[in-house]
Amino acid sequence: MQEFRILVEGISDHAFISYLLKDYINKIPQNFIINTEGKDKIKLFESSLLLENNYFIFDADQDLNEARKNIIQQINHIQISGTPIKYEIFLLPNNKDLGELETLLFSIIRNQSDKEERLECLEKYWQCLPNIPKKNDYDVRLYEFITSYNLNKDQKEEIKKKNYLFDREDIWDMESKELEPLKSYLNPIINLINSSAVDF
Repeated sequence: MQEFRILVEGISDHAFISYLLKDYINKIPQNFIINTEGKDKIKLFESSLLLENNYFIFDADQDLNEARKNIIQQINHIQISGTPIKYEIFLLPNNKDLGELETLLFSIIRNQSDKEERLECLEKYWQCLPNIPKKNDYDVRLYEFITSYNLNKDQKEEIKKKNYLFDREDIWDMESKELEPLKSYLNPIINLINSSAVDF
C-alpha cells in the first residue's frame, strides 16, 4: 500500500489544501498534510518524510529559483535507510510566477458586482494608514477583505486563526482557472486516494 505526505509552509496553507482535498478524503488524517511552520524547517520533520511520494507546496516569494533551491538543499541532507527521498515541488501561486498563498487567494476571489468596490475601498483605507510595516502585508489585506463580508463571531475567530472560510462560495471561486496549476499538481495524490490503495 502506498503512503504519501504533503508538506506546506503554514496554517493557512494547511487549511486551504485540506479544503481542496475534502471531496476526496472525508477526514484528513493528522499526518497527511504537515505544516512545517516556515520554509527553512523541513529538517525538523525528517521523521515524517517517506522514501517517495513527498509533495512540497511552498511559496515562491520573490525568487522562484531560490525558493526551489532552498527546498532541495534541505532535502538533500535527508535520507531514509541511506537512500535519498523522492519528492515533487510546487511553488505558490502557480509554479511559475512570484508570490505566495495569499497571491493565489486574491486571484480566486469570486467576481461579484461589489468585488471591485470592496477592493477599491480597502485600497484607499490601506493608503491612509500610517507608514507601518504591516501595511503591505498580504495577510493583513486578506483579513481586512474577508471581514468586509457579513460574518458571525465564530467566523471572525476562524479568520484570526488564518482559516479563511474557504467554504464561503460568496467569497471564493474554487472553480477559478487560477487554481488549475495547483489542482494538476494534486491530481497524482487524488488518483492515489481514488485507487483505494492509500495508507495514511
